[in-house]
Amino acid sequence: IDIVFQLLIYFMLTTAMIEGRMVINVPEAQKSDSFSSKSITISIPDNDRLLVNEQEVADLDELESYLTAYPNKQEIVLRGDREIVYKRLIGVMDRCKKAGFENISLSVQPQN
Repeated sequence: IDIVFQLLIYFMLTTAMIEGRMVINVPEAQKSDSFSSKSITISIPDNDRLLVNEQEVADLDELESYLTAYPNKQEIVLRGDREIVYKRLIGVMDRCKKAGFENISLSVQPQN
């Protein structure tokens, strides 16, 4: 019974870690730029979730509060899945600008 319990815990933990990773299918473009490692990455995997540097935020209000707390307004890179609604992307960009960020870039995948 102890071995079964340990296996159960192991599979629960590994499943949680696998589900925690999300795949974002960013759009393709003929030309893409590289970004600084100091840039803030905002990931938009779907129309319901937002992540700032891999930390999930609840909504656009929390995103704005989170970004306002940054002392220096560095570059923001938006990684939006190709299936998200355009309005969602514009809403995120608007909140970034309201928080004082002007240098906002979109992440794309180079075309083959």
